[in-house]
Amino acid sequence: MSHKTKGIPFSLSVGRDFKSFTNLKAIFQSALKEYDFVLLPLVHPMQYRTDRIDSLRRVYPLTYSGPVFPPLISRVDSLLRSADWQLVVGKTSTNLISCDSPHQNVRRASEYILAQELQLAIHYGLGGVLLPRVGKDCFNFAHVVSQV
Repeated sequence: MSHKTKGIPFSLSVGRDFKSFTNLKAIFQSALKEYDFVLLPLVHPMQYRTDRIDSLRRVYPLTYSGPVFPPLISRVDSLLRSADWQLVVGKTSTNLISCDSPHQNVRRASEYILAQELQLAIHYGLGGVLLPRVGKDCFNFAHVVSQV
């Protein structure tokens, strides 16, 4: 359902952003009646994460080898057909990702979270992924994205 405008050599795709949802199949089917794609969080915000990056140290305490990483994330990928997943753009957990933090425990947990969410997007075969906004110093962030 791309929107074409006369005289413009490209088409415009319009999507619908969902912050959360209870029935993936129902919102997907209703949204695609009016939009080209849907924008969904890759991971439910309450699955294992916290809202504040500062509290990562409490959630993932340091051990002798670094932070204890969160459990694996999951969402049933059979809720949609594999062709339907291509019409989904995934959103990463932007409030928890700070790959270039000066604090080692925050940086390592952020690297793990970002890599895990990108691998999940690859597994689903999503049409795209919306990455968090980063500042000038984003070398480690770029490294994590390029390694996945």
